[in-house]
Amino acid sequence: MITYVPFLKFKTGEVNAIGALDDDVKTAICPFFDFPKKEGLTADEFKGMVAKADRALGKHMPDLAEFYFDTHDISDTLLIDGIQNYRYLLENISEWPVIPVVGLDRDQSRNDAVKELKEEGKIASAHIALRLSLEDFESYGAVQDEIAALAPIFEHFEDLDLVLDCRICDGADPVKVSKAIVKFSKQFCAEHQVRRVVVTGSSIPSSISTLVKVRTELVLDRMELAIFQKVFSEHGHMALVFGDYATVSPDYAEVTLPPEMLQTRMTPRFIYTMKGRHFIIRGGRIKGDYGQYFGMAKTLCGKGFFRGKAFSPGDAYLEEKGRGSGSYCTPAAVIKPTVNAHITYMVSVLPF
Repeated sequence: MITYVPFLKFKTGEVNAIGALDDDVKTAICPFFDFPKKEGLTADEFKGMVAKADRALGKHMPDLAEFYFDTHDISDTLLIDGIQNYRYLLENISEWPVIPVVGLDRDQSRNDAVKELKEEGKIASAHIALRLSLEDFESYGAVQDEIAALAPIFEHFEDLDLVLDCRICDGADPVKVSKAIVKFSKQFCAEHQVRRVVVTGSSIPSSISTLVKVRTELVLDRMELAIFQKVFSEHGHMALVFGDYATVSPDYAEVTLPPEMLQTRMTPRFIYTMKGRHFIIRGGRIKGDYGQYFGMAKTLCGKGFFRGKAFSPGDAYLEEKGRGSGSYCTPAAVIKPTVNAHITYMVSVLPF
C-alpha cells in the first residue's frame, strides 16, 4: 500500500537515497521525479540526463512497482532531434514502470505526446497523473474547461492520479488552502475516474540563507504537513496520499558556477526531519573547512529527537560523521543520507 509520495530531483544524491532504502520502506512509496532546472539547457545535455536516468533506474530502483516522472522545470519548447523532450524521455525509459504526467500549464505538444505514446503501446502504465499548481486548484470552475480538453488523453488510461502541488507553501494559510483542496478534489473526483489524490508541498525555500544565518540552527514548522492534516480530516471521498519535497527545495536549480567560486559562496548544512518540523543547522563558508560537517553532525546527533543509527542508513551516516569518522562530507554527499533519513521517517509516521 502506497502511503507516501516523495517528490525528488533526479540527481545522484536523491537517486542513491532511494536505492539505499530498506525494502519495507520502498514498498510504501511511489517516488515522483523531476529533472532539476538548469539555465541554458541544451538538447545534448538533456540526452545525457535521460541516458543517466535510464541507467540509474536499472541500478538503484529496478524493484519499484511504479513511479512518476515529470519535466516540470524543463521548457516544453526544447526539442531533441526534432522530438518534444517529454516524449523523448518517456520513450527512453519505457521499460520501467513510469506513470506519465500532464498539466494545464504545459504545451499542447507535450500533453499530446503522452496520448500518442499510449496509442503506440510505448506507455505500459494504466494510470496517468494530472499535476496542478496552487493557482490551478483555487477554483474548479475556472479550470474546468481546460481539464475537459485533456479528456482525449485521460480516456486512454484506466484512471488518473490527481496531484495537487502547493510547491513552497511556507507562510500559506493552512485553513484556506486545505478548504480549497477539499472543495476542488470533491468536484474533480465526481467527474473523473480517480485512483488517488496526492497533496504535496514544502517549507524549504530555494536559498536556505533566507531562513538561517551562517553558523546557526533553526527549527522550521512544516506548513505542508499542517495543510495535509487539515485536508485529511475532511477528505473522505477518495484515497488521499501525502507528498513532500523531502529535504530539497522545490525550486532547486543546477548551479553552473566554477567549483572555486562555489566554494566561496556555499555553506554546509544538514536538514533533519522530526515531528511536524525540520531541524536545520548551517555552517560557515565551506572553502578550506569541510571538517565543520563533523561538528555540525555531532550537534545534530546530540539532539533528543535524533533517532539513532539503527533507524535508517541515513541516520547511520549522520551518527558516523558525528563521531568524526570516515571521509569529509561535501554538499553533494549529504543529500543521500538526509533524504534517506527523511523518507524513512515519513513512512514510519504515515498515514496519520
